[in-house]
Amino acid sequence: MIGIAANRHSPLHFDAAYLFPSEAVWLIGFVGLLIAILVLFITNIYLTAYRPGWLSEPFDAKRVRGVIDKFGGNENSHLAFLRDKQIYFYQENGVDQVFFMYKQVADKLLIMGEPVGNPAKVGAAIDNFMTTADKQGLKLIFYEINQALTMQLHESGFDFIKTGEDGLVDLDQFTLSGKRHRGERALMHKFDREGFKFEVVSPPFTKEFMQTLKTISDEWLGNKGEKGFSLGFFDDYYLRQAPIAVMKNAAGEIVAFANIMPDGNKLTTSIDLMRSSAKAPQELWMAF
Repeated sequence: MIGIAANRHSPLHFDAAYLFPSEAVWLIGFVGLLIAILVLFITNIYLTAYRPGWLSEPFDAKRVRGVIDKFGGNENSHLAFLRDKQIYFYQENGVDQVFFMYKQVADKLLIMGEPVGNPAKVGAAIDNFMTTADKQGLKLIFYEINQALTMQLHESGFDFIKTGEDGLVDLDQFTLSGKRHRGERALMHKFDREGFKFEVVSPPFTKEFMQTLKTISDEWLGNKGEKGFSLGFFDDYYLRQAPIAVMKNAAGEIVAFANIMPDGNKLTTSIDLMRSSAKAPQELWMAF
């Protein structure tokens, strides 16, 4: 269009000199644009030329499952399947021994939880990751780790800040008997009378089941945004990796759900998402 308007032999020629002063000016401008694009292209190559492949490796579910199945996981290892974090694998003789879940923030690598894998290789894996990251001018930060790893890292020069604690319940010792749990027993009896049912559903899940959960999740979220990193979010792939606990009302409708987070050791488990619809009573989560 510009060429037609600038062509004096064209019936659509535009005579506004301040808009189309000459073909030479347009040619110079076009050459300048090409030079600017070339400079940006070269700059991008320069800035990314030394970026190692491990900083942008795609998620490999087979490798992650392989480490967990062989060595066991922990209370956070299931978060790897959210795929919102990068995975760094430590190998010996070409065999995966340990992996770290992390996200890069500026020149920091924020690591989620303890390393997952061979306990005998955790120390070597940390040293390897520190050395590898240091070559790129990056520093490691560990988030939500246990006391033993905290002390180990402190000896390696890390500082630490305590922000909270994890609570574990021994199911062999857990009971609702006694005065202390009178309120919980009454609540359980109430939901039994009202016909609520608890069920654990194992994958594979049907599309209808997942759509029901999505509807409940959207209703629960409202205008709030999802979190991520140390907390799960509604992701079809993530939720299909493990059993999901649901609560049904007397009509058989699912009114609440929570996804189960296996640790790979079959010793501890936890839940991540806990979401309910408007049809669920407020006290439902205590009974859940």
